[in-house]
Amino acid sequence: MIYAAATRALCALEVLANANELGGDYIVTPIDLPDDIGITSISIDTLPLGWDAAQPTTETADIGTGWAERLETVVLLVPSAIIAREHPAARSRRVAEVPATAAWPMITRG
Repeated sequence: MIYAAATRALCALEVLANANELGGDYIVTPIDLPDDIGITSISIDTLPLGWDAAQPTTETADIGTGWAERLETVVLLVPSAIIAREHPAARSRRVAEVPATAAWPMITRG
């Protein structure tokens, strides 16, 4: 599983919010997703109450687990719990990708 965001700033913010520090061993690796790659997008309106709480709920985790187990798409696009309106039309968005699909080779370093 790879966690990514459309901007370096959102990546750093997500790390800081969850780890309380930005370690010196983090690196930035740009990736390019082809236009025709399968994407599942989660809308804020469909998320359970409290989805953006400091302590994640099992309901929220179950959404991601279910998506990963189905292997229907390579990319799961989710709103940032830190800056919720950064999804989906905004440029900055948090993305989780599952490498265990045939489409994985289509994703390249940018």
